Amino acid sequence: MVIKVPLSWLQAYCDVPWSVEELVDRLVMAGLEVDGVDTVGSNFEGFVVGHVDRVDRHPNADRLSLCTVDVGGESLQVICGAPNVAAGQKVPVARVGAVLPGGMEIRKAKIRGVESFGMICSEAELNLSEDHEGIMVLDAGTETGRPLKDIVGGPETVLSIDVGTNRPDCLSLVGVAREITALSDGELRMPSGGVNEVGPPVDTLASVRVDAPDDCPRFVGRVITGVRIGPSPDWLKRRIEAAGIRSISNVVDVTNYVMLEMGQPLHAYDLDRLVGRGIVVRRAGAEEAFTTLDGVDRTLDGEVLMIADHETGIGVGGVMGGLDTEITPETSRVFLEGACFDAVRVRRGSKALQLQTDASRRFERGMDPELQGEAVGRAAGLIAEVSGGAVAEGMIDVRTPAGPDPVIRLRTSRVNGLLGTGLDRDEIAALLWRLRFDARPDGADLEVGVPSFRRDVSREVDLIEEVARLYGYDKIEPAASAPPRDDSAEAREREEARRGRQYDQRRLRDAMTGFGFTEVVTHSLLHPDLNQLIDPSRPSVMIDNPLSPELSAMRSSLAASVLGVVRWNANRKVRDIRIFEAGRVFWAKEEGLPDEPEHLCFAVTGQRHSPHWDGPPGAFDFFDLKGLAEALLGRLGLDSVETVPYDKVDPLFDGNRTGELLADGVRTGRFGAVSHRVLDHYEIREPVWMGVIDCGVLFGQASDRRTYRAPPKYPAVERDLAIVVPEEVTHRDILNEIRACSGELLESVELFDVYRGTQIAAQSKSMAYAMRFRSGERTLTDAEVTRLQDKVLRRLVSRYRAELRS
Repeated sequence: MVIKVPLSWLQAYCDVPWSVEELVDRLVMAGLEVDGVDTVGSNFEGFVVGHVDRVDRHPNADRLSLCTVDVGGESLQVICGAPNVAAGQKVPVARVGAVLPGGMEIRKAKIRGVESFGMICSEAELNLSEDHEGIMVLDAGTETGRPLKDIVGGPETVLSIDVGTNRPDCLSLVGVAREITALSDGELRMPSGGVNEVGPPVDTLASVRVDAPDDCPRFVGRVITGVRIGPSPDWLKRRIEAAGIRSISNVVDVTNYVMLEMGQPLHAYDLDRLVGRGIVVRRAGAEEAFTTLDGVDRTLDGEVLMIADHETGIGVGGVMGGLDTEITPETSRVFLEGACFDAVRVRRGSKALQLQTDASRRFERGMDPELQGEAVGRAAGLIAEVSGGAVAEGMIDVRTPAGPDPVIRLRTSRVNGLLGTGLDRDEIAALLWRLRFDARPDGADLEVGVPSFRRDVSREVDLIEEVARLYGYDKIEPAASAPPRDDSAEAREREEARRGRQYDQRRLRDAMTGFGFTEVVTHSLLHPDLNQLIDPSRPSVMIDNPLSPELSAMRSSLAASVLGVVRWNANRKVRDIRIFEAGRVFWAKEEGLPDEPEHLCFAVTGQRHSPHWDGPPGAFDFFDLKGLAEALLGRLGLDSVETVPYDKVDPLFDGNRTGELLADGVRTGRFGAVSHRVLDHYEIREPVWMGVIDCGVLFGQASDRRTYRAPPKYPAVERDLAIVVPEEVTHRDILNEIRACSGELLESVELFDVYRGTQIAAQSKSMAYAMRFRSGERTLTDAEVTRLQDKVLRRLVSRYRAELRS
């Protein structure tokens, strides 16, 4: 999960003693992958706060407004196209000469015959957010003429950090700050969770009952009364928008603010819309209807955890709240929820609804069960601050008894043995204390208490990884490892087989790239419908807990994946494609794990070469693919390679344009034109030619041995044979007869012409062959060759009613 971390906000919790570049390097070395560093906003030179005194319609344009804007002792005429501009607003104004973050300089301009002396800006134009629906409206109390930089700040550096699934403690500003203080041995400044409680006791205003304690081990609630819903103050709005969340209202923004700050998802309910003024945590009923905040009507089942009032559901636990109890402008009393939901239960609910949110992503990775009280207190205090409300006395806290924090024995010898370091016990303890682990001496070793927010640490080796992260992987001296040798005959045989397979794979890839193809590597997971499209006779190997329906089955053919690459390129106007993939496919068995044969799939489409003055390039066709397939098998040392018609039904291919590859009579693969049905499914408009080869058969017959053959001593005799045969007679039929009659004296035979037309009988075709005869022991005479040719002709006449064409 990627989080955005504004640097100025991060520095509220820790000191950053390094440059941005060094900070990124240190975070990456500590295991937090920084995907990017962006800048939000700018220096805003020439930008001021303006007051819109008057808005008139542009005399020559219906969608433009003519605005009179006071920028502090001076009135400017500014033309604005935003639909939300109105008199009385405080707005950011770029004066003439100012430069927008995108690089555009503001100049005096005449728009539809009327002069404009500046620009009223949107948040997107100021690079503060992606909101470009209208101009940015500032707080009404903002001083007119004040430099905009004083209001929104200068340029903000924002880190995009990809947090792994095993580190949910880092899905917050505080979590990242905790890592930085551990790396720098600095001080962590935790946000204040203190609350000024001035309202009535909370248990007189609301109640909580948890009927599913295994799914919700802790539920914390507070009540804030007398709130006034409105826009958030600029400091709050700027921070959450820099972190990638759109501002909605002061109360909702606070819940998002605390989630970003501390990592605890929160939800605010309109207390007066809760039936019975109470919360019930339970499983959903069978086919229970519910409308989520996004306005979608959903049907739930018992896998989903519900947050309900005393009458109906009001939220999906850990995923999204309901529409009926959302915060509205009329809300005056807020019930604030902070819970620790079971990760598996939230995951099942999210998958069942096909709905992922920032909250569900955090809960699915595991939540610190000790965080809810502090987070709810922090949010309640902020809501009271920004909305003028009062926090009721006390906090509702329903929880199952918490077990003791786990304690792990850490052996000093094991740390140094695994890492190759020479750290003593106290040095290891000091590193762990910086990470907030309770490391206490126990002889030469340590007893380490794991803090509640580090749910990923459960074994000694996990602690050793923490030591390595903080000590620095770059400080560990490299040393060559000597794995134990297994000299048994079985081990040697396995190693030889492995090396042989790798050698064959390299030869295959080298051959395909040598033919001008580009290798692709695709995902082995796909939608099961694609397997059924390509090979409906083979059941899919399904994933029990897929990431999405599109990745719920193992591929049973490489063709589905390779065609996806063809479509991706075709959609981007890449017309001429030559690609291949070598990888495993997965075939289900009645019992046990699936078979995993290795296949080669190659595809071509478009022109066989780029345009040239020598002539038009020409599109790929069946014979291009036939030549490629036969050349590949020949390159890998297979003998007696031939192509025969494929006489079975294959949903992938067009039955009239499909060939099967044989090597020494063994079926090796097939190739041909991809069927229109498959192309239509992929929305590919151009013809695609594809081949699929079984690498197991291919490697089993492949050989890199080459037999030297001396140049012939005696000359060859060449003869042409043109015959007319019925249409149903195949080239293979004729080829077999020519070879059988000619014996070892036939050196080669090639079909060089096929004719159908008015000069021969209907339902017939003319086929012309070039035959070359040679003996390795003597010079052949014309009489000998003529006898062989006559023998061939007689055989073809008797077997296929062939006629010699003059």
